[in-house]
Amino acid sequence: MSDKIKEALLNYELRFHALFEQTHDAVFLLDFEGNHIEVNQRACEMFGYTKEEMLKLSYKDVSMNLDNSRDKLGILVKEGTLPIYESLFRKKDGSPLPVEVNAVLVSTVDGKPLFIQSALRDISDRKNAENEMIKAKTEAQIANEIKGNFLANMSHEFRTPLNGVIGMLGLLQKTSLDQKQKDYLDKALEFSRLLLHTLNDILDFSKIEAGKLTLEKTRFELHKVIEDVNAIVSPLIFDKGLSLTVTIPKNVPECLIGDGLRIRQILINLMSNAVKFTNQGKVGIKVEMGETIDTGKALFIFEVMDTGIGMDQSQMEHIFSPFVQADSSVTRQYGGTGLGLAIVKDLVRLMDGSVSLESESGSGSLFRVMIPLEFIDGDALDSFVLDSNKIVKEKKVTLKAPLRRRSDPEIIGEKAREELLNKLIEALIAHKPKQSLDYLGRLEIYFLRLEDQEIMNRIKAQIKSYKFDEALFLAKSLQGGISHEHP
Repeated sequence: MSDKIKEALLNYELRFHALFEQTHDAVFLLDFEGNHIEVNQRACEMFGYTKEEMLKLSYKDVSMNLDNSRDKLGILVKEGTLPIYESLFRKKDGSPLPVEVNAVLVSTVDGKPLFIQSALRDISDRKNAENEMIKAKTEAQIANEIKGNFLANMSHEFRTPLNGVIGMLGLLQKTSLDQKQKDYLDKALEFSRLLLHTLNDILDFSKIEAGKLTLEKTRFELHKVIEDVNAIVSPLIFDKGLSLTVTIPKNVPECLIGDGLRIRQILINLMSNAVKFTNQGKVGIKVEMGETIDTGKALFIFEVMDTGIGMDQSQMEHIFSPFVQADSSVTRQYGGTGLGLAIVKDLVRLMDGSVSLESESGSGSLFRVMIPLEFIDGDALDSFVLDSNKIVKEKKVTLKAPLRRRSDPEIIGEKAREELLNKLIEALIAHKPKQSLDYLGRLEIYFLRLEDQEIMNRIKAQIKSYKFDEALFLAKSLQGGISHEHP
């Protein structure tokens, strides 16, 4: 062998030794049985052995995942390489050592296997940090669950007696009162309902956070949901002198399958917000049937618009976050917890839908909710209603809101109902109580629902008290709640 070759081999060996010893990782050279052929000083320091002790050991003596290590060794000998993986080893004192393993098969130029080179990187700090994060996350989840349960229990404890207070105030309202007492009572009921609404928001929010809010999947009537929403927000609209528009094209099915109560809650929250932040102009609901997703299932689009204060881009970015309103001045002027839109977003998400907002400061807002829902077409609805009414009749069950077929009298008589409503409104504008009561009496046959009848009774009471403006507003809200508008 020439001197140049000897010198080159010596230089190669020196460089290899320098890399072998100076690397930050523990490096092992092993035979195909897993015995240690050579180890660097870092390996000795990491495991707490002397070099002589380490060379007497094999991977079986230091691995805490013996089966896994044996499997990895077999794959490496067969395949020649392994992806980097994590494993657990044991130090001399018995303490665990989590490491990241990078192992390769070293072969000659002609492919003959020589030995295995394994580099182990200590990942104790990373694992400790991960464990601390998991611990902190677990503690946060426990704390959040305790908070959610506390809020749910407290909301329930407050809501039960508050419902009793509202009920008693309602009974008191039917007694003989002078005008001052009536005003006081109306205010007490208004504030009680406001408090109940806030508590309901807190309860729903805590249930959603705790993952305990479940959705129903039942048949419901879309028009009934819209009517309920209008009945709740109409007094607020009247108090502020706003106008209400309801747009439901004829192609929108009447009977849907989903959680009608939660959809009503979404629309009530959006409409209440619309009324709250609108001092003049109008608010409105529009429902459309979007693209068909599957047989008997489509995307339904609910839009709530207002001509209120609106929002700029920076305010819109955070408006769906909990406890957030447009700014602090909004909270001072309009009140509220800032939970309503957060609940809307979460409910829509649970229904696999989406919610978006278009708004401009000073020019009103438009909230658009899109929810996939199953629907029953006209012919299927007729058959379903007939079967349902037969079952109800046989079991002698009373429905609060009778299901409607397309051929039902109240549907066929829609034009007559609209004409009577228009005549009632004209009579109220002209302050003609006798004619108004006459049209009102003839209208009663077209209103089958309890909510409709209650509004009719309120109109009658206002006419008898010569409060034509109040009666006029109720008649218009009733008209908006049942009629179809065509875009």
